[in-house]
Amino acid sequence: MNWQSYAPGRTSRTREAIEWSINYQFNATDSTGPRVLLIGDSICKGYHEAVRRRLDGRVNLSFWASSKCVTDPDYFMELDHILSILPCSLICFNNGLHSLVSDRAEWTQAYRAAVAFMRDSLPDTLLSLTLSTPLTDPALTAVSRELNGYVLELAAERGLPVIDLFTPMDALDRERYWRDVYHFTDAAVDMQADIIARHVLGRLGLEGAPAPPPARTGAWTERAGLDTARPQCYTDGGSKYTFMLPQDENRIDSFVAHRCPSVRMGEKGIRCNSGAMPSL
Repeated sequence: MNWQSYAPGRTSRTREAIEWSINYQFNATDSTGPRVLLIGDSICKGYHEAVRRRLDGRVNLSFWASSKCVTDPDYFMELDHILSILPCSLICFNNGLHSLVSDRAEWTQAYRAAVAFMRDSLPDTLLSLTLSTPLTDPALTAVSRELNGYVLELAAERGLPVIDLFTPMDALDRERYWRDVYHFTDAAVDMQADIIARHVLGRLGLEGAPAPPPARTGAWTERAGLDTARPQCYTDGGSKYTFMLPQDENRIDSFVAHRCPSVRMGEKGIRCNSGAMPSL
């Protein structure tokens, strides 16, 4: 398939001061198991490892994260190369946050062409379209929502499934779950990874929800947003934790962790197999 026939003939896109491209092929020597290819930007780079942990042993993972908008003159050349490296069972495709300032007509035409190129080049490979995430800036979030609107229209037109990362992220507290205007804390990344991993397993017809990642020592309570003032439920890495707090707010009276056997209760804190969590 000739990528040149799909790439934009002309573009008004100006390159960023630093353009970058990162590609990993995990378990590259395994040609027997299914493989998913994640395509996106720094958001994809942020969640790829968490997705890989959830799919480990069931689905191999490749990812390509880039600063390039689909209107960049070199985008289709790089896309062609990425698609040729290893056979994939599923591609999860995103291009949005580095396109917020791109000419809208040029972007929609190039995005449509990129989807057509992947479908025509790999007709036996499943394709899902991943929506772009919201930002802390309301004006930029509105642009991301607008781009997602076009993705939804194209997905409906072509009968393609959509991975919605926008809606669940947009409901989150910006102060708690964003590191900067664009990027997320570990807790939000875990939520994104759960959504993507479940989608991948479902599309590939593999049974079972994604396994939670190993419990991590360190800033667990900060990432979970623990509020010791009242009983609440929290989620971390796909596992549900229910805390029932007594009048003494300095300790936890009972602790239930569903689907997370590596975590156990300590006298005044939470302990996992790899070490103690911060005292509460």
